[in-house]
Amino acid sequence: MLSFFEINFCLKFNEPVRWTTLTEVVFRSAIGFHLHRMCCVLKGQESCASCALNQTCVYSWFFESHIEKDSIAVPGRDRASHPFLLEFDRVSPTEGFLKVVFLGNSRNFIPYVIEAVSRTGVRGVSRDRTQFTVESVLHEGHPYVYNMRETEHDSRSWPDFRSLGKGFIVLDCPCRIKESGKYVSSIDLATFITAMQRRMHVLTCLYGDEPYQITDIAIPSSQPVGQSWKDVNYYSVRQKERIKLGGVVGMIHVKEKPSDSVSRLITAAEYFHIGKNASFGLGKIHYEEEEQ
Repeated sequence: MLSFFEINFCLKFNEPVRWTTLTEVVFRSAIGFHLHRMCCVLKGQESCASCALNQTCVYSWFFESHIEKDSIAVPGRDRASHPFLLEFDRVSPTEGFLKVVFLGNSRNFIPYVIEAVSRTGVRGVSRDRTQFTVESVLHEGHPYVYNMRETEHDSRSWPDFRSLGKGFIVLDCPCRIKESGKYVSSIDLATFITAMQRRMHVLTCLYGDEPYQITDIAIPSSQPVGQSWKDVNYYSVRQKERIKLGGVVGMIHVKEKPSDSVSRLITAAEYFHIGKNASFGLGKIHYEEEEQ
């Protein structure tokens, strides 16, 4: 099982924002900047990896996610999927909702993220440093004030899911899925389910109660529809250069009613995104059932 908790920041911008890249990428960078300034107490380290506090520092836990190379989640790697997701819903040129999804025990650090978002509003976002105010912080439509026990009690959990009928998986943001070391340029349902099984295995190993076991699943017939490759430009502070995070957008037509096992993984992708760089807002999907 993987527990998760969602909060929504209702944001009011001082003026329309000129976004130059994916909105979630901007907020991810800004929140990381302020978390680092708030939490780093051992200045001058070569990197977070060499810091003695990297397993307890909130910034490192969120944005570096260091693990041992013998971890069962991703053997041979020293970094893992981050314990949060971002989604931005633009209501008007000067209003929007920023949703942050906290995975597992990362919910214990919600107050730090609330403060980081507030500081982001003061400093401003995008190239013009457009300022905003946090009008409210909501959980399931109600005002939210952090309480550790209540937050744990009110967390949702996967594998809760809804039974799906025939329909379409809509790839809202570029989906970066690798096969044999290369990013795929077309995604059918079999590719989607294989990637989502890998992702849920990793996330449940890192932040869940017990690992999701990858098994053979019968895949309904499907067909990619209107798919294309889309690049998102991103300036990497770490690499000190502008890079492209490209992936597939479009749809997957699911021609048969999915089994519960398939529905469970599609629902997981709606909650937790799919593929690489999900914490940048990439891999966001939703499911549209066909009209009967």
